Amino acid sequence: MFSMLLHTLAHRPAFDKLAVEARAEFAPWLPDDAFERIADEAIRLKRKWKPDTLARRIGLTYADQQRLGVWRFIGAVDVPKAERTRLAAERKVEARRAKRRAAGVMPRDHYLTKVLSSTRPWEAEGISRRTWERRRAKACRKSDPLIKRDAPIGATLATPPRAAPPQGFRAGMRLGVAAVPSSSWPAI
Repeated sequence: MFSMLLHTLAHRPAFDKLAVEARAEFAPWLPDDAFERIADEAIRLKRKWKPDTLARRIGLTYADQQRLGVWRFIGAVDVPKAERTRLAAERKVEARRAKRRAAGVMPRDHYLTKVLSSTRPWEAEGISRRTWERRRAKACRKSDPLIKRDAPIGATLATPPRAAPPQGFRAGMRLGVAAVPSSSWPAI
């Protein structure tokens, strides 16, 4: 049965490390020469079994499957396939959530406590939301010296001007076509 495990692990890139770990866990009694013979045969033949069939034959549990990192190749005897799929989806969601938190994205419930539409500061002042937004925009224009006093509200949201085109670039010139020196341009 240990040879079946090694045949399956032979498909993994880090086979040597995985084979040594599997031997320590499942066959510590196996002599070195027998282990090397089975490992060489596993690399040479690379047999394939269905994941759940293989799991039943070797008695691999879900915890061992996760520890060895063989969930794509071997099933688990104690957790059915549908449950393993659900657990994998949960791990994927949690990994994405952790990545977003590491990037500084706040959780939605935290965001909703701070968003203006939830806090409704205009109601505390006894005015409409539109009036409150208009006054806020006016205050922003006054506090920012780079914005002209009479600029429309949208001026605070304007995008910066486009960068200058690269040198040697003329209007109408296609990319990838060599630039013609200005001395050879026809006089108009």
